[in-house]
Amino acid sequence: MLKKYVLLIALGGGIVLLTALPGFCGKVAFTTIFPNVIPIKNCEELQVMQNNLSADYYLRNDINCSMTNPELSDGSPNPNFDPFGPWGDRKGFVPIGNDTTPFTGNFDGRGYEISGLCVNLPANIPHTVGGDRLGLFGNINQSGDIGPENKVRIKNVGLVNAKITGRLFIGVLVGAAHNVEIDNCYSTGNVIGTGFDVGGLVGIARDDTKINDCYSSANVTGEDHTGGLVGWSKGTAFTNSYSTGNVINAGLFDTGGLVGMATDGEINNCYSSANVTGEDKVGGLVGFISGVSITNSYSVGFVSGTDHVGGFLGYCSTGNIIIDSYWDSQTSGWNNMCGGIATGGSCDDTYGRTTAQMKQEATYQPEWDFDGDS
Repeated sequence: MLKKYVLLIALGGGIVLLTALPGFCGKVAFTTIFPNVIPIKNCEELQVMQNNLSADYYLRNDINCSMTNPELSDGSPNPNFDPFGPWGDRKGFVPIGNDTTPFTGNFDGRGYEISGLCVNLPANIPHTVGGDRLGLFGNINQSGDIGPENKVRIKNVGLVNAKITGRLFIGVLVGAAHNVEIDNCYSTGNVIGTGFDVGGLVGIARDDTKINDCYSSANVTGEDHTGGLVGWSKGTAFTNSYSTGNVINAGLFDTGGLVGMATDGEINNCYSSANVTGEDKVGGLVGFISGVSITNSYSVGFVSGTDHVGGFLGYCSTGNIIIDSYWDSQTSGWNNMCGGIATGGSCDDTYGRTTAQMKQEATYQPEWDFDGDS
C-alpha cells in the first residue's frame, strides 16, 4: 500500500511537492556491498571512470562539475570553464559507457550531489562522435541473464543544475539503462533531445530495470517517447518515484509526465505534477502504455495535445491493469482518463477527481495507507 510519506497530499492544503522522498537517505555510511571500491573526490576523477567501466565506485564528497559547461545558466561565459582543460572542446563531460562499451560496475553516491554537469552533443555532431546515450552514464548494460544477481546498481546520488543536450537516449543520470537497479537518485536542470527516448532521469530503461525512490524536477524537451522521469520504459518497475519538471515533446508521439512510453512493466506508488505538452498520445502520467500495471499513483499537471490526450494516460493499449489511481480533472484540463483505447483495452473515467477531492483522504480510502503501517 502507499505509505503516508509517498502520498504527498496535505489534506485541506493542496498538493505538497517534496524536494525529495524520505526514502532518499542523504549522506550515509558506505556499505561493503561492493568489494574493492574506488573513491571519487572531484569531477576529473569522475571523468576518469570511463577508463575502467567494470569497476565499482563511490563518492567521497559533493562534486562540482560546473567547469564542464562553457556557459552559465543565463548564457554568459562561465569563469570556471577552462578552454585548455579536459573539456575545452565545449562538448562537456564524456558520458561513462557508450553503445559499444557500456558501464558494468556499480556506483554509490552515498547521498552526495554532483552539480553543474554538462553534456553537449547536439544533433549536428556526427553520430560516430556522439549525440546518443547521454547522461552521467551513457550506457549501462550488464551482460548475462536478466535477474537480480546480475544487475548493475546505481544509488544514493543527486545531480543538480545539470544540462544534457543531444539526440536520443538522453537522461541526466543514465542515457540507456539495461538490467539496472537505480535507488535513491534525483536530478534537476534541463534535458534537451532532438530525437526519441528523452527523460529527466533516464532516457530508456529496459530489461528488468528497477527504479526506486527516485525523482526528477528537470525540464525535458524531446521528440517522441519523452517523459519527466523516463522517456521509454520497457520491462521496468517503478516504485515510490515522481516528476515535477515541465515536459515538452517537439515531435509527434508518446509524452507523459512520468514516462513517455511504458511497455511491459509496473508503476507503483508514483506521481507526476509535470505540465505536459505534446501532439499525439499525451498523458499526465504516461503517454502510451501496453502491458503495464499501475497501482496507487496519480497526476495533477496540466496536459496539452491534439490527438489521444488524457488527464492520466494518453493511449491505453492492451494488457494493462490500473488500480486505485487518480488524476486531477481540473488542473489537467481533461475529464477522461485516457485519450485513446485499443480494442481490448480499458480505462475508467470515474477515477477523475476535482482539485478539492484530491485534497480529501476519503478519496483514497480504504485502499491507500495514510498511517504508514503497511
